[in-house]
Amino acid sequence: AAAFLWREATMTAVRLQLFAVVVPAMLLLCGCATEGQGYPTALPSANVFQVVRIDGESMVPTLPNGTLALADREAYEIGINGPKRGDIVLMKSPNDPSQEFVKRVIALPGDVIEIDGTLTPPQVMIQQAGQGAFQVLHESYLPETWTVLDNCCSSNGEASSAPEPFTVPSGEYFVLGDNRNFSSDSRVFGLVPVADILAQIVGVQGSTRELYIDRPILKPA
Repeated sequence: AAAFLWREATMTAVRLQLFAVVVPAMLLLCGCATEGQGYPTALPSANVFQVVRIDGESMVPTLPNGTLALADREAYEIGINGPKRGDIVLMKSPNDPSQEFVKRVIALPGDVIEIDGTLTPPQVMIQQAGQGAFQVLHESYLPETWTVLDNCCSSNGEASSAPEPFTVPSGEYFVLGDNRNFSSDSRVFGLVPVADILAQIVGVQGSTRELYIDRPILKPA
């Protein structure tokens, strides 16, 4: 397997005033100040939308390095509407709460997930809510065949030496970067608690492209 190169997508936050509706990103950028060191600083709780700059390559090609994206911090309400499969989320770094990552939700609470790297390309297989047969996740947005950390999962949801089924516990999510060969994600740091998911990425500055036109699709194995 190729050597694992760490090119993480962190977020540079832009401070914004409160917006009740989504407005053009160029308007959002007026009067902003970028935080130093390439990492975001927590916003006042009154803020709903936030412009974030993608620093890194783990979400290529969906969100290339330097992309200005719009994050909705009220997209999810715990116990009412949680993240859906395929959502791109802003989350706390599991190793440094002062940093934030952007990843794609792959498996939901109650799902059984297994990644088989003995196949080319690797197959992500999911049994929805632990019911029925396993289905294969088809992802048209991936930039290339991935060869790094391509077996899963161990007992804590991280990558394993061979394909093993793993049940995602209640209140937790399994996330991956789109650029699998260059992403630190659940294969490295395990599951993400719902409390660590801060926002949904809902748009890209300066682009009319629908961010979610390509969602992962489950099909029979």
